[in-house]
Amino acid sequence: QGLVSPKDMAKLVGQVLQQHRGLELIKIESLPSVPLNDNPKKGDATKGDARAQSKPLYKHGMQIQFKGSYGDTVRYLRALEALPWKIFWDKVSLDTGASAISTVTVVIYTLSLQEGWIGL
Repeated sequence: QGLVSPKDMAKLVGQVLQQHRGLELIKIESLPSVPLNDNPKKGDATKGDARAQSKPLYKHGMQIQFKGSYGDTVRYLRALEALPWKIFWDKVSLDTGASAISTVTVVIYTLSLQEGWIGL
């Protein structure tokens, strides 16, 4: 509950990025969906096995790369965390040069019962 659907993820993340004018989008790409729970095959399940009864849960990710200052990056990540929908950020890397502007790569993901993911 409260999860953003995979099809709405790119739009939502893009809208939040547009609100942070100090950040410049370089690229965005989807990552393959990954099942989070190991569901046994129907023939392998024993009667009453809870895993056989549950639907698989998938992690849908995207990698976003943008330029901006450290402060703008922190404000962007805090804005993602403050959304009413559950969007998680996983990895953040900053490549700083001689200026105060960094190239930032962030992996963001949501969870879903749907295996399919959006094409970016």
